Amino acid sequence: YGVTVIVLCLFPLGCLFVIMVAAWRNELRTERRLQTPKKQPNLPPGTYQAREWQGTRAPTREVVVKLQTPSMIEVRDGKDTVVRLINIAKIARGVILCSTDRGCRFLSIHIPREYDLVLKFPSYHERETFLADLKHFLAAQKVPVELQEAEVGQLQKQAVTIEDRQKTLEDFFCSVFLQALSSSRAVDDW
Repeated sequence: YGVTVIVLCLFPLGCLFVIMVAAWRNELRTERRLQTPKKQPNLPPGTYQAREWQGTRAPTREVVVKLQTPSMIEVRDGKDTVVRLINIAKIARGVILCSTDRGCRFLSIHIPREYDLVLKFPSYHERETFLADLKHFLAAQKVPVELQEAEVGQLQKQAVTIEDRQKTLEDFFCSVFLQALSSSRAVDDW
């Protein structure tokens, strides 16, 4: 009877110890993974591989981002088709949001009058390399850069997705057509 009481008292402590050791090992693995960059396929200079976050309902997609002169950022998908061309000449100031949690691998580039480019890099090292090249690229185009930091959830909330952009355009066209319709009715009433 005494052995059963001792086992029942020590069982929760043993479980807690096992959970703590597992969490500690997981943390060590994460640190090692962040410190050693993974080998990337041979990409030309100014070209980076990442995953594009397209919104909460849409899946991420594998993309290759290329900083091109004279002032374009080219985004290609896994099939090597151009998905998006971003003209830097239209941007008055570059707003870049960087994540501060989850391995610091997310980066968002705010593009006025378009949807934002939200990228998840394979490692912190690759994100920092891309960020340094992007800053240099924007400085060469004489675009001032504003760098902000946020948690991943906040970064994703602040990002303008394709869905958000389409909803804004739908609301705009609905209000314009409504105004045109109401003004034509006012003329008919005269």
